[in-house]
Amino acid sequence: MTGLAPRQTYPFALLANGNTVGNARLTTLPAALPTLGDKPFTVLLGTCFAYHEDQEGKVGNAFLHMPLSANPEIKLFAGDQVYLDSPWYRYLVPHTADELRNAFVEHYRNTWGQTDGFARVLTEGANFVLSDDHEYWNNAPYFVAYASNTWTAGGRTEWFGIARELFNAFQTTQSITRFAVPPVSFLVADTRINRDANRNRFMTAVDLGQVRDWVNGLQGPGVLVIGQALLQGPASFLRGTFSDWNLPDFAQYYDLVRIVGAAAHSLVILTGDVHFGRVAHGQLPSGAELIEIISSPLSLVDRTVQGTWVEAPALPVAPPTSGAPIPLSVMNTEEDFGPTDGHFLTLEFTRRGPGARLRLRYWPAFAGGVPPPDFGKTIFERDLI
Repeated sequence: MTGLAPRQTYPFALLANGNTVGNARLTTLPAALPTLGDKPFTVLLGTCFAYHEDQEGKVGNAFLHMPLSANPEIKLFAGDQVYLDSPWYRYLVPHTADELRNAFVEHYRNTWGQTDGFARVLTEGANFVLSDDHEYWNNAPYFVAYASNTWTAGGRTEWFGIARELFNAFQTTQSITRFAVPPVSFLVADTRINRDANRNRFMTAVDLGQVRDWVNGLQGPGVLVIGQALLQGPASFLRGTFSDWNLPDFAQYYDLVRIVGAAAHSLVILTGDVHFGRVAHGQLPSGAELIEIISSPLSLVDRTVQGTWVEAPALPVAPPTSGAPIPLSVMNTEEDFGPTDGHFLTLEFTRRGPGARLRLRYWPAFAGGVPPPDFGKTIFERDLI
């Protein structure tokens, strides 16, 4: 689409044989951040949505009840927008390629076609997405899970190929996406699809080079969106083998830490995966601030995997040989902000001098017509340089 004015809302319709089969609206990006007094540039962050546990459409209901002044202009979905490997017991027996394909298409249809639920969120405003393991299977793409099709290399290749085709069709073909609302720049980087079997990398050298160039070229605050938390420790052997490996379990993690540590401007990392919400922050070697914001889940796949809030590492996340470490301080306690039930967050950006003001708000999912008392609560504010 060309010739669209900045920060204008446009309706879109999808036609088939002259009949409307789908509708959506989007708001174009502003030419620059709004100033104090105007509506902030607002971004929604959400991860981990399983429709099985949201038959009431609680996520869509929460989105519907947001005041107009808080409505997001774009949405960032940082992984697990579907749980193709659920329900888990369905995949204890082998499936043919056709059976997998049919099951996965039906799963997307049930998830993204939830008219009064998740679909309500998807159709209002632009979506920027990346994948995590459940776009494929738990601990994809090279490691074995409970699904019997993943017990052989051939089975994993077949499953991943089918799921990747659908991810490309429903979500995105891009592993790196960049856009800017000056002075803030955004980069969305997939850390799942290009993992290797030896746990050396979670993205290609070319993609990592794009992240490095982006960080080094920042002229103002940066927002980096990734599929798993940067500020966490490695997984235990049992968890990594039978559940999922974390970013620190890959050799490339320390390359990413060095890149992040070289940022001259405020860097905000947005992520999910862990089934709890958290905000952590620390000072970068340049004096600017590193802030990591986790929003997870939108809707749990199963109550048995409800997360437990974990504090960000208190020690530097980089080994001594990797250059300047990143010391951290944690701004919150579990009592202050550590939700483990369905929710999403919004980030509101306004211009402040050469930088930006960030306001972070919490939106719990709920059923019915009366929002909970903490609906839209401000949980964090910062000046970004």
